[in-house]
Amino acid sequence: LGDVYKRQVDTSGSFNNELYALQLAMLDELIKGLDADDLFNVLIYDYDAKLLMNQYVEPTEENRKVVLAKLNTFMRLGSTNLRKAFKLAWENLDASEPTTIILLGDGISTQGEVRSMFLAREIAEMKIGKSDLTVADAKANVRVFPVSIGNTYDKKMLDTLAKQFQGRVIHLTRDKNPQETAKELLDLLNSQMLTDVTIKIDDAQVDNIYPEKFPALISGQQISFVTEYEVAGSAAKISISGKLRG
Repeated sequence: LGDVYKRQVDTSGSFNNELYALQLAMLDELIKGLDADDLFNVLIYDYDAKLLMNQYVEPTEENRKVVLAKLNTFMRLGSTNLRKAFKLAWENLDASEPTTIILLGDGISTQGEVRSMFLAREIAEMKIGKSDLTVADAKANVRVFPVSIGNTYDKKMLDTLAKQFQGRVIHLTRDKNPQETAKELLDLLNSQMLTDVTIKIDDAQVDNIYPEKFPALISGQQISFVTEYEVAGSAAKISISGKLRG
């Protein structure tokens, strides 16, 4: 079976016509780039949140056109409630299904909890689907890839979501091509990825390792960390482990 994807599109009035058009162009290319056996849905959010489709659908030409037609006629309102958006997203996920959420927007919440770190914690502590699992418990099956639209965005919020849920932040600005940015993200999604990364140092006394939690490691990517250690013998052995996806 293919992967399950959910796109979250910011339809608040904070996005002018140019930035909203960028979002739609990016979304269009992402749907085109899905495999035939993938499934997707689109969640739109402003002061409220709703799903565009009644269920996850195949990335057919007909479904792509239906989604874009709905978004082109949607009335955009003034505020943004990220908490509601993620609550609805989590409620419609199956904890057993590997799912990728692509968050299109600026990450700036203007309604409900607006403090980035508190909101990110709330999102991780929400229940997923009909299970008793929190999203943090089920994180191995959920990835979040935020896509910042424009030059103004909440860097702390987007970076925290990506780190919490084994993703990466992608940036789409006015001077970038949505097609190229979509390809960059799709290539990333299709790459082998090591999640739940841990580092073990043998034959040495280790006091700390920073950072305490590592983001997902993409194929071909380097990893950096800082530690204080004292080697017991002639050399220490460093091991990197995690769960392989892709």
